[in-house]
This record gives sequence, structure tokens and C-alpha cells, in this order.
Amino acid sequence: MKNLLGWPIIENQMKPWTRWWWMGNAVNDKDLELVLQQYSQAGLGGVEITPIYGAVGYENKYINFLSPEWLSALHFTVTRANSLGMEVDMNTGTGWPFGGPQIKPENAATKLITRKFTLNAGEKLNEPITVKEDGQDLAELQALTAYGESGEVLNLFPLVQVSKLLNWSPTSGRWEIYAAFAGKTHQKVKRAAPGGEGFTLDHLDSNSVNVYLKRFADAFGKRPQGVRAFLMIAMKYMVLAGRQHS
Repeated sequence: MKNLLGWPIIENQMKPWTRWWWMGNAVNDKDLELVLQQYSQAGLGGVEITPIYGAVGYENKYINFLSPEWLSALHFTVTRANSLGMEVDMNTGTGWPFGGPQIKPENAATKLITRKFTLNAGEKLNEPITVKEDGQDLAELQALTAYGESGEVLNLFPLVQVSKLLNWSPTSGRWEIYAAFAGKTHQKVKRAAPGGEGFTLDHLDSNSVNVYLKRFADAFGKRPQGVRAFLMIAMKYMVLAGRQHS
């Protein structure tokens, strides 16, 4: 669309927006109204609400993330913002990386753990192939590869028994065996907002992501409260971090 002068009509997505930190979710209708009016007067097209840790001394005003009281504050914000010609986006998490109380250990972020074994001709590995690191009860073996002195490479993973013992012995030479496990980082959400505390989710596991997002589906149901868009920014951070270390 264009106006009479031929210039495109200025729509909200063309205006600057701001990330709006809700410190401890210690918000109320009076203050929300005041800030929204200031944002509107400044010419902003909208806001992105991001709940985060609270300020010391305001603990009695904290609101738990996604609680009925929090959703009421969100509904007020969206309604008032729309009346001022602005829109509202929402971050689907608190702190970083994403996670929360709905993330149990089995859905938590993972890490690579390795172990090295050495066998000579005729020897057998008498200990189970498990992780030695404390707190890794959920770690699962993903690969077991043997490397011989002459450049041989053998996949020993199919030879690991239910007892986690290796049913293999080299017939000659010296072999180095590397085990790769998927373990848990035990990382928790940093600077989480009230109600957002918990383990960081496994972003690369579809089931874990579904478990994470179900909390939002349960809270919102079929009514997104008028929120324009929901952001999964932790995914972006993860991808960027991967590129920086690749």
C-alpha cells in the first residue's frame, strides 16, 4: 500500500521494536500502561517480552512465568499495546539457554563423553564399557571403535553385550579402543525468571523440544492471547555458537 505521495504506508514491522525485559515478572497494570504509552510516543512498532531474573528487594512482587496471574498481565499488555497501535511478541523461555521445570534429566542437554581402552593381542577387556564420570547414570554408549597399529579400523559397537562387556579380543598387535557416550551437561537455565528454573533442554532432540513446548500449549490452549509471534531465540544462539566453534 502507498499513501497519496507515493511512499509506502508505514506499518508496525517497519518501525523499531524493543526487547522488553520483565525483571522477575514483577509487573502490574499501572506500570505496564505507563511504559507502553512511553514506547508508543517514542514511535516503537512493538515489543518482545522476555522474562528474566528479578531485582533484589522486589521478591514479594514476583510472578511465576506462565501462571494465571502472568497470563493476565500478558493479556493486559497485548490489549493495551494494540489499542496504541503496537504489537507484542513473546520469548518462549526465560534466561538462557532455554529450559525449565518441565525438563527432566532424560530431556536435558547432552554432551560428548569419551573413554579410551588399550588391548594387546590375546587380551580381553574385563571391565564394562561405562562412563566413569559421576552423575552420568543416563549416559548411553553411541560408538565403539578400535584402531590398530597398521591403520586398521574396526567398529566394535555390535560386539558390546547387554552386560556392557566387550565380546572381542585382538589376534595380533596393539589396539586403541575409543568409546563415545551421550552424557548430560547438568546445565540449568541461567538467570531464569521465577517459574522458569530447571534443566536446559536438549535442543537437538525433537521429543525434548516437544516436551518443552507442551508447557506453552497447556498454558495458552487455543488462545495465544493476541501475541503476534513466539520466538525460539535459544535455537539461534545455539546455531551461532556452533558456527563460531566450527
